[in-house]
Amino acid sequence: MSEWLPQVVRIQKIEKHPNADTLSIATIMNEYPVVIKTDQYQVGDLVSYISADSIVPDIDMFSFLAPPPKKDEQGKVIVPSPTVGSVPLRSRTIRAKKIRGIYSEGLIVAAPPSFQEGDSIVDFFNLTKREYEEELPEKGSNDNEFSPKTFSLFKYDLEAMAKYGYLFKDGEQVIITEKIEGENCAVVYAEDKLWVRSRNYFKRNVPGSHWWNIPNRLELEEKLKLFQGFVIWFELYGSVKHFKYDCPVIDGRIQLKGRVFDIWDLVNKRFLPWDNVEFVAEKIGMETVPVLYKGGWKVDRSLHELAEGQSTIGTCVREGWVMRSVPESWDERLGRKILKLKGRGYKLFKD
Repeated sequence: MSEWLPQVVRIQKIEKHPNADTLSIATIMNEYPVVIKTDQYQVGDLVSYISADSIVPDIDMFSFLAPPPKKDEQGKVIVPSPTVGSVPLRSRTIRAKKIRGIYSEGLIVAAPPSFQEGDSIVDFFNLTKREYEEELPEKGSNDNEFSPKTFSLFKYDLEAMAKYGYLFKDGEQVIITEKIEGENCAVVYAEDKLWVRSRNYFKRNVPGSHWWNIPNRLELEEKLKLFQGFVIWFELYGSVKHFKYDCPVIDGRIQLKGRVFDIWDLVNKRFLPWDNVEFVAEKIGMETVPVLYKGGWKVDRSLHELAEGQSTIGTCVREGWVMRSVPESWDERLGRKILKLKGRGYKLFKD
């Protein structure tokens, strides 16, 4: 589950581009502005939205993405534009960018015949997703642990604001926390031992283990005996390039840190309320992700601005935020009412 949502959508709004006579700004999915040619589409049209981080195939349809030819000072072409079949991957990767000073995210093309709103276009256009280094499976498997015998853990991920934001009503009580760029990690004391899990695998406690760095340093095995069956999810950060946050440098090396963002109760099969998350985190000597806002949700999009700017715990750009309902609640379309929003500044920076 992510913000990679290539699908058929309906254009909800079109505005004139303030800095270009031949361009306009289309809004789709209540969230994404996309710069298009003026009069190319109309409000209400069904179109294909090729979202940011999509990699399009090297075919005629997308040849316009090829880099322009390089010319010398006299205007003579010295390096021609790549032909179909040789357009580099970077040029075929759809990104968030500013076009004539206006933020644009993704690409809009005609909808396939007979496709309906919400239909995936991944297979039709043969799209693949760009993978960032921190999202790739961990290299090597010699430190992977056998799975527990009496319980299992689901992969923790969140749906995007663009897809389910409409489920939050104006004035509904929420908590918004800062989303931190790092690596998903979980720890739980069960079966008379401490288990440490990356996004995908349980990890053995081997010398120099990246994943056991914080559990060992903070002596979490002993501390979590008091909270057996509580799965502590935290963001392990400091190792992602440009996102060091408040990690100290000790003996010339960055010391990784972790911030708790959720706790799952294995016995009662429920997530703990945020106040309980803060209580448990304090008791085991960990910090939680920063709280940016508590109060009523605002459908005027003013709270979207909390996803922008500088991180509250470092000088790097803020990745975005995570919003959950208060008290914890569920919706049959989404499940648990919790969503993420990545900032536009972050998306521009990552490219």
